[in-house]
Amino acid sequence: MTPDNLRIAENATLILPLHQELDAIREAGTSKIGTTKRGIGPAYEDKVGRRAIRFMDLADLPALAAKSTGCSLITTRYAAASRCPNSTARRSTNTSPRSRPRFCLIWISVWLLLDAKRREGKRILFEGAQGALLDIDHGTYPYVTSSNTVAAQAATGSGLGPNAIDYVLGICKAYTTRVGLGPFPTDQMDNGIGKTLASAAASSAPSPAARGAVAGSTQS
Repeated sequence: MTPDNLRIAENATLILPLHQELDAIREAGTSKIGTTKRGIGPAYEDKVGRRAIRFMDLADLPALAAKSTGCSLITTRYAAASRCPNSTARRSTNTSPRSRPRFCLIWISVWLLLDAKRREGKRILFEGAQGALLDIDHGTYPYVTSSNTVAAQAATGSGLGPNAIDYVLGICKAYTTRVGLGPFPTDQMDNGIGKTLASAAASSAPSPAARGAVAGSTQS
């Protein structure tokens, strides 16, 4: 991992262990929605609440300690309100000063880098990880993720202007799949149709060797 093959936006919000803890507290209650318990939702809450720890904050350890305490207090109060006395909001941003130069090498104003590469005529690929049904605004709310997943988010998230995106490729699955809870009228999990689909998908999946060959040919 070097600055030649990895750059991280300096304003990226960090997902901390305390976010994962808060996620788990909520999922243990009666209002769970089936999250992955990875802390994504609570991290977004800190972001829009203007109290998030961002990647660039790792450069200022004294200020980082104060911000971390504020986040921990929020989690502790929620845990108490949820009657989870065994929960401990951990400070999870203790960073050795020796690690700071390593972080400083890879963070950057990503929008500036992308804009420069675009002006050089470089091709830039944005990849979306989730479908429209999980979009926080346009999906099956509240059983959604905590961010926008539609194509327009490529511009918003990267900092490039919308006119910089000249082609959008949408992938439509033959049938809808999802994780988590919530209403799913076309669910075929416990019947013959669902078992047939799962079996067909497993049998048609390429082997690891085949996937490696495809990846190699794509990269070349």
